[in-house]
Amino acid sequence: MTKIKTISSKLGLSAFALVFVLGFGFGGAEVGVLPMAKMLMGWWRASSLVAVPARIEKLALKRHDGESTTWQVLGEFVYQYQGKEFRSHRINIGGDSSDNIGSYQQDRYAELQRAQATNQDIDVWVDPQQPEFAVVDRQIRLKRLLFLIPFAFLFPAVALGACWFLWAIWHSPAMEENPADDQVWTQVLNPSPQRGLIKPEPSGALAAGLFAVVWNMVSLPLVLLALSGGGCAMRWLLLVFPLAGVLIAYYAVHQAYLRWRVGKTALSMSQLPAIGVTDCRIRVHFFTPLGQRMHTPSMSYDAHTSIECLYEDSRGEDTDTKILWSETLPILSFAHTASYLDISLNLPDRLPASVTWDKDRQKVIWKLRIKILNHTLEFNLPVLHGLGEVPSALMLAEMVGTPQRP
Repeated sequence: MTKIKTISSKLGLSAFALVFVLGFGFGGAEVGVLPMAKMLMGWWRASSLVAVPARIEKLALKRHDGESTTWQVLGEFVYQYQGKEFRSHRINIGGDSSDNIGSYQQDRYAELQRAQATNQDIDVWVDPQQPEFAVVDRQIRLKRLLFLIPFAFLFPAVALGACWFLWAIWHSPAMEENPADDQVWTQVLNPSPQRGLIKPEPSGALAAGLFAVVWNMVSLPLVLLALSGGGCAMRWLLLVFPLAGVLIAYYAVHQAYLRWRVGKTALSMSQLPAIGVTDCRIRVHFFTPLGQRMHTPSMSYDAHTSIECLYEDSRGEDTDTKILWSETLPILSFAHTASYLDISLNLPDRLPASVTWDKDRQKVIWKLRIKILNHTLEFNLPVLHGLGEVPSALMLAEMVGTPQRP
């Protein structure tokens, strides 16, 4: 029964992921990637074109009504090149389509209409290697290029993310259902001294950097389009959006720099910490000697350390976190180029150990925080039941103020 449930869940998630793969993949290609590629190829080709006089045979400004009104210049131009007559319908080197980005369509139509009304020839730009190719305007439309950037990059990025999720559904062990999740208390099996070192939690720099890229890629082109369109002076308030993107990017870079300055770290223990145990020895290893990457190194550095026991409930829309117990340890000082830091912990009794239940939606987490060189390292400790009384579900309910499963 469990296997059938797992397969059916995977098939449902796979169908959900495929919708994003196909929808954003084809949508990004059709709306963003292909039009942008056509514009860039036209810009590359424009330098080799030559001007040739042409007669306007047909001209019209077509209106398209839908969710928004768009316009498109349509025309037919007759020209001769090397004794042969050719006809072209192309307006812009980057491709023609209906749109309402700025007043480009109306401006081109008005310009061509004046020439047609006075029976004047216009210049079309012809490719000497392919004379049947000719365009009226060989300048790339910068506003349209800006408009395409979010679609050309973000839509494919979402499709690639959905592809990764689809792969993870069938290959990642994390996507497998764990029958032990149905138990009220499931002991957290974090790395032990025999199984390796405990790595610190991610600093958040990568997530903030990716968010900054997405935010700026969407907001900056659209804000530039809005500002170039004119209007009231209040439109300059839109600059707050790219400014926020710059601040987020700065935060990501700053966090990454602080993490790099501290270097790679890990935590080891002579024994697993347990509730009620005193003088539990923990060592934090610095694989890059501390302070070696500082521009102005000091003789010694201070480490501000704290430990806390947290209850985390993610059963609702938001994750609710409550502190069950916390303690700030004395400040530790150690010399320049130190390669490790020793910490002694005293864990009180009558507190829950590191546990997770209700399919990982409720957790008790023991977190060790070490602030050094202005960067905070966070380690999740695998605290076991020890000398003290093992808290019951009812006792934990009293601690956190929420009902628990019996």
